[in-house]
Amino acid sequence: MNMGQRIKMLREQHNLSQLELAKMLNISNSTLSQYENGARTPSDDIKVKLADILDVSIDYLIGRTTEYKKAPTYSEVDALTDVQKEIIALMDKMSPEQQDELLRQAEYQLWLKLKNKYEP
Repeated sequence: MNMGQRIKMLREQHNLSQLELAKMLNISNSTLSQYENGARTPSDDIKVKLADILDVSIDYLIGRTTEYKKAPTYSEVDALTDVQKEIIALMDKMSPEQQDELLRQAEYQLWLKLKNKYEP
């Protein structure tokens, strides 16, 4: 997957239109389109903004790693509750398939909570 494909995939995952992301980057919609189709390469400043907006590392954005998320900062790790830290530690021991199943189960639990909240 090249950088343009990653930008498009991440933009879509964040439910952003090209126009919305372009405005956030202070560039034209056509420029963003050219980034996504590989006709142009973003400047380093735009790469930094993209990484921040799309919540990924620049290394992921440019294809140097397949690690999707930025590594958490020390302050972010310190802000986690003990239960969150325990869940992360358990997930590190799981296969990607097991992690996906755990995510689906968590999403289902949230869906049930919302469903119960809005049902009479």
